[in-house]
Amino acid sequence: MEFQNNLKNYQPINLMGTMTSSHDQVRFISVADEQMTFSENGTERAFFDPPEIIEHVSSYQKLANFIAFNFSIPGIPVVYYGEEIGISGAGDPDNRRPMQFGENVNIVGKMLKDKVSSLVHLRKEYSALSIGDFHSIYSTGPVWIYLKIYFDEIIMIAINQSDKRKSVSFKNPIQILKWKRLENDIPFSLSGNNTMLHLQPYSYGYFLGK
Repeated sequence: MEFQNNLKNYQPINLMGTMTSSHDQVRFISVADEQMTFSENGTERAFFDPPEIIEHVSSYQKLANFIAFNFSIPGIPVVYYGEEIGISGAGDPDNRRPMQFGENVNIVGKMLKDKVSSLVHLRKEYSALSIGDFHSIYSTGPVWIYLKIYFDEIIMIAINQSDKRKSVSFKNPIQILKWKRLENDIPFSLSGNNTMLHLQPYSYGYFLGK
């Protein structure tokens, strides 16, 4: 797995940039919206058949999941301009479309921006997200749950990259007395040392463990 290789090569504390898109590649949301693939010639598409307006709300949710992952791993998360509102684009120069502001941003884009702002806040507040040790505790199908631990600070990250609701149960690898939601409304329960989460389609959540 590429992520595990990066952890091995660069270690849990590093200054490598982690990004969802850049001026050198196709905008991620255009691929999430199934208007493009990463294997296509993005520059050719930029001139002759650029992606249209994003068609599916789930594409914004997929991008939010990707950004939530980026903000919980080692390195420096890079938000390429417009990524926080879901600007689409093929390869260069179509991935340099004009930035949008105010009323030019649709309601789903504004919701995505709020999520990204929240992630920035959480990344600044909790050191475990940036420099904590990484522990994968559940990985089945589209659901991935992992811990970031820095001394006594424990953060659980749960991601559902599926178009269906997922209820998952797992044993905590360390003793957890309680979980606190960090700016999410995901239903959960803690019984003994077992956790159950009820994840909405294409959703993520951060939790603080005590």
